[in-house]
Amino acid sequence: MKMSDNMGFIIFITLILIVMVAVLVAMLLLWRESEKINYRPEQREQVEVVGKRIREWGDGPELSPSSDYIVAFKFSDGSVKELAVASGASYLNEPKRIYNSFNTGDKGILAYKEIENIEDKYTTEEERYNGRKFISFDKDSGRR
Repeated sequence: MKMSDNMGFIIFITLILIVMVAVLVAMLLLWRESEKINYRPEQREQVEVVGKRIREWGDGPELSPSSDYIVAFKFSDGSVKELAVASGASYLNEPKRIYNSFNTGDKGILAYKEIENIEDKYTTEEERYNGRKFISFDKDSGRR
């Protein structure tokens, strides 16, 4: 091997290592951000289900199709917040079952967590479900 061949190989390996480190750092930052919500206090509120939607993503050559199953809850103060009640690969039945258990008009106690200063991180309500964590929804006994 000539010196120029060695230099090309070294540059190639160096570039691969740089990309691997960058990917690991990005994954660590995403994980750290998602962990913030786990340290927030759980909130419990009386709510009403006012809407539902499914956000599909990941349909590409590297990712299998997945879905976020999002439910809109109306709070006693009139505000509406969306939470992803389930997520998963589009072919899985469990997320769909959970999502389908919610009906418009259902009332009950919602338990959830929300990151601090959510309005600063996500500018629209359509994005803010990313900063909330669904824990449970206990339907009022009259609406099962």
